[in-house]
Amino acid sequence: MRIIIVPPFFLARIHSMMKPYHWVLVWCLVAGIANAQTINDAARFAAINPTGTARHVGVGSSMGVMGADFGALSQNPAGIGAFRWSEFNFTPAFSGLSVNSKFLSGTGSATDQTNKFLINNVGLVSVTRPQRGKWKTSNFAIGLNRLANYNRNFSIMGRSTGSITQRWVQQASYLPPDALGSFETLPAYVTGAIYDFDENYQYESDYDLNPSAVTSKQQVVSASGGMSELLIGLGANYDEKLLIGATVNIPFVNYEVRKTYQEDDDQNEIPYFEQLQFEEYVRTDGSGIHAKFGATYLLNEQVRVGASFHTPSVIKLNDTYTTDLTFSYQEDNNIQTNTENSPQGEYSYSYVLPMRAQLGVGILLGKNGFISTELAWVPYQNAKFRFKDDKIYEGELNAQIQDALQNGYQVRAGAEWVLGYFRVRGGIQVANNPYSSETGYNTGFSTGAGVRGNKVFFDVAYRYQHDRSDYSPYQLIEGPGQNIENTTQQHLVMGTLGIKF
Repeated sequence: MRIIIVPPFFLARIHSMMKPYHWVLVWCLVAGIANAQTINDAARFAAINPTGTARHVGVGSSMGVMGADFGALSQNPAGIGAFRWSEFNFTPAFSGLSVNSKFLSGTGSATDQTNKFLINNVGLVSVTRPQRGKWKTSNFAIGLNRLANYNRNFSIMGRSTGSITQRWVQQASYLPPDALGSFETLPAYVTGAIYDFDENYQYESDYDLNPSAVTSKQQVVSASGGMSELLIGLGANYDEKLLIGATVNIPFVNYEVRKTYQEDDDQNEIPYFEQLQFEEYVRTDGSGIHAKFGATYLLNEQVRVGASFHTPSVIKLNDTYTTDLTFSYQEDNNIQTNTENSPQGEYSYSYVLPMRAQLGVGILLGKNGFISTELAWVPYQNAKFRFKDDKIYEGELNAQIQDALQNGYQVRAGAEWVLGYFRVRGGIQVANNPYSSETGYNTGFSTGAGVRGNKVFFDVAYRYQHDRSDYSPYQLIEGPGQNIENTTQQHLVMGTLGIKF
């Protein structure tokens, strides 16, 4: 017979008994909140890849050195000075994304599809031509460009050893029941997923009765949102030789994820245990501010070189989150099922988006088009979280980020060919993985076309991206968790309508 002992959690314990646990209690309560921020979050927010307009995407997002395109302004604001006419543009897009997930520490795989309509860009540039001196233009720009797309659904299905209850046992170790975290360990204790038969704060789970057991596991992850930035900038053209520009940028983040994780002892390998389901919900919203500076120098009528620098950005974020746990086990030949729902939690903190820099070279092919290439660099390991009430965890997490992430490099190249009023484009992107333990490169290929009149233009573009990343449905404090490999293929189709005036 399996007995679950549940003491009165919220009754006051004797002060002398609680005193040795005060520091552990503080750690546990904060960890239940702060642990929502991980190395994966740091990498996700830092790995931006501006899309903007269809022309910009069509040439592999390499138009920063060429300028005169609103999408390129999120990379090199010197392009503001290259506009000759005032312009308004608007870019809707469609994203189709396929993710194949497979167990690296077990067997099983699954493939999921995500389709989403997006607004990639809205922009306005106002051109002013000074009446005297060598300043040819003095331009103002304001608008919105998308920097990242977080819309992604994927699932994992398979069989492996290990259990999420191991995580809860490790988290709960040495803590009295009324010090357990409200979002993981307390629901685990209340439902019977972990227990303390000896009442010595050394918790156990049914999985400990057969640690080599292979169980069925699955998780469904549904994520949505993205990062966009509002840019306000000025740019100028000096004597048809030097383009300069600067922008104030306000990034906006919205990210929502729902995860449903299940374990099922369908082969009856673990005594008592039948099934568990753990649901997590997190919504993150926030905004920040930073600046970008750029310059492009025209060596001659054909060749130009450019450089830009983006300052670090401090983004204020707020998380809203809940968890739900349902645990089933056998007792006296009957299946008992217990469910515990967490309260709604909220936590505010800051994220430091690392600086980035890029160099570019462009070659004009007379009136026939151009070729452009750019190299971008970002120190992903300099991403940081800042917590107001837990400097210890802040230091530990940021140290882990420095160890886990590395310098990021991205090479972008593209070309545009002019055929009268028509344009044909192509481009490529190659970037290394932000994780220092990962080898290989993420690649993207794009193509596009457009028609340009004196007052109106319309462009279309298609981009295919392929990348691979690791994922874990849960992480252990000690020992490996579950290792999943996600292979992602993204198809992005967009069109830009522009009006010159």
